[in-house]
Amino acid sequence: MCDGKKTLDLTSDQETSRVDLDSMHHIAMLLARSLNLQEMYQIIVHIACELTQTPHGFFYVVNEELDKLELKYGQGLYQCYQGVTRTRQEPSVSSTVWKTGQLLMVENIQQWHSRADDRPYGWDIVHSVLGIPLLLDSGVIGVIGLGFSSRNRASIVREIDLLERFAALAALSLRNAELHSVLQAEWLERKAAWQKQLPNMPDLTGKEKAVLIRMARGLSNQEIAQDLGVELSTVKTHAHHMFGKLEVRSRAQALIKAWQFGLIAKSQTWEEA
Repeated sequence: MCDGKKTLDLTSDQETSRVDLDSMHHIAMLLARSLNLQEMYQIIVHIACELTQTPHGFFYVVNEELDKLELKYGQGLYQCYQGVTRTRQEPSVSSTVWKTGQLLMVENIQQWHSRADDRPYGWDIVHSVLGIPLLLDSGVIGVIGLGFSSRNRASIVREIDLLERFAALAALSLRNAELHSVLQAEWLERKAAWQKQLPNMPDLTGKEKAVLIRMARGLSNQEIAQDLGVELSTVKTHAHHMFGKLEVRSRAQALIKAWQFGLIAKSQTWEEA
């Protein structure tokens, strides 16, 4: 009987581990779907709330330059906290987790000596608060917070284990999203600087482009007029206006400028008209 009980317990543990692994795989896939920082903040809070079955959650990010915590996303009672900042010295769950780098479970937030003073309307329904740090080698980079209406430490032991593993995944995903944001900003800055160095794109009319394309094929003005079904003088007028916009004086110069601006391809053929 003892052997049977041990086998039953082992099977139960294996089933729990399998469910946990499935949960972590699902979470990893959700986190990998976005490199947008604002979306990442929301995903982190949504997943943490789902794991603990509470509607009240928030996420702070450490601003190293200002040496402050910045609330990036809140839901439930914490929705009105958007934009709130915390210092290390402030009396709050988030500040304490930031300072210690350790998970903090406050079982009775109403009587906790370090609770924050800026509590939202309806705060009295929250009985306990859980703070989880997002840790990397550099230290705490963020804090997940969850509020519960009626919870005790014993009832969320397994959820805490899942949350700590989730926080490890979230920390890596957040850092990837931050690096992507920095690289994207640098690329856009370089692109803007490069575009400023280029002259303004000439605004050619449809007829002027038609004449330009046929010049690229080697047609004379008379042949262009016949091809377009217009008078020779009309072709010359379009060419004159086009040369002025391109700031050139000859066909050769016009074609070089047109290639540089991407107005025509060097392999332009008769059939591509």
